[in-house]
Amino acid sequence: MLRPLFVGFILALGASISGCSSRLDALEARGGRLLIYSKGAVETERDLTATQTASVNSWLAGHRDGWAFDAASYAPEVLVTLKNSDGQAAGLYVYDAAVVYVSGSYQRIRQSTLGETRALKQGLGVPDAG
Repeated sequence: MLRPLFVGFILALGASISGCSSRLDALEARGGRLLIYSKGAVETERDLTATQTASVNSWLAGHRDGWAFDAASYAPEVLVTLKNSDGQAAGLYVYDAAVVYVSGSYQRIRQSTLGETRALKQGLGVPDAG
């Protein structure tokens, strides 16, 4: 029961420490994998479909603003590993209150509404946990 509050606190703390808001560079994923975690272990793992990849690209394009540099680490709940059009790999960690984007040594966090993250999860075919 305290877990969602703790995760929210850690995400908020990471965002406050990380500094000012910035814009995420334009990118286009060319596929990837979806990993859904439960109690710290991978519960589901599968390749992204073309529709899911398009959904991630659409969500990222519509949410380019409001990202902050971040150095905290997070336990994954929903992880999307992406193959970008520039050949680099990236990770998108999706939580109820935030999304974390990681590419190389670059990590950014975006505080998000539950509706925003639900839309992203729905596009990925992730069951709604509540």
